Amino acid sequence: MKISEIRSMEEPAILAEIEGKKKALLEMRCKVALGDEINPMQLKQLRKDIARMKTVLAETALADQEGGE
Repeated sequence: MKISEIRSMEEPAILAEIEGKKKALLEMRCKVALGDEINPMQLKQLRKDIARMKTVLAETALADQEGGE
């Protein structure tokens, strides 16, 4: 997911997307623990997507905080 796509989303949608990606990440980690073969790049991509979304949320919170002062 690209950063521009994330920035165009609203906060509740971003939070819902984060939760969905966290669940997918947990499922993939469980598969790894059980010995199933998965693509390690998918794990990396999920972690990066979650980090990007959290970054956008932090940026918007900071912008709102600075705008309120």
